Amino acid sequence: MNSNINTLGRVIVSGRKGVLLGGRICAVRGVDANNLGNSSHLRTLLEIGRTELYEKEQADYAVRRERLLGELSALEKGWDRVLQMISAEVEVPKETLRKIHATIEAKNHELAGLDAEVSKLINMTEHTMNAPVCIRGRAYEGSVIINTFKYMLSSEVKRVIFKLRDKKVAMVTL
Repeated sequence: MNSNINTLGRVIVSGRKGVLLGGRICAVRGVDANNLGNSSHLRTLLEIGRTELYEKEQADYAVRRERLLGELSALEKGWDRVLQMISAEVEVPKETLRKIHATIEAKNHELAGLDAEVSKLINMTEHTMNAPVCIRGRAYEGSVIINTFKYMLSSEVKRVIFKLRDKKVAMVTL
């Protein structure tokens, strides 16, 4: 009741008496609840999909990626200097070569892992858009669903899924 929920996951409110009532729920992967709102039309706001939290996470990934690319660039320049030293017949300890190479490999793996996380987040939201909001009981007037587009319930509905279809929020009965 009157909660402020932010998650990259899915909000699930189960049980016969499970209800999202009032407040703001931001869930990247959607909402599954028994009831939404109440007969007093208490405003309940659902923000689904690519929410502020999603955008913040994407921005954080971009910053981390740029930092990693900078570190890799510096390491590769160092590697090039070592190779120049070797070609000039300067003795370079094998341990130094091994450490530099291992660090470059570790940073490449870290970058690949970060790219995989970004891809997973993008795919997660695309799959969620098939059925982002599922209400198994009643959804009351005054509830607002934002999934790129804003939709306000004008009357009570029962057992529905809210989907994004042709740039509009559509209701489909269960």
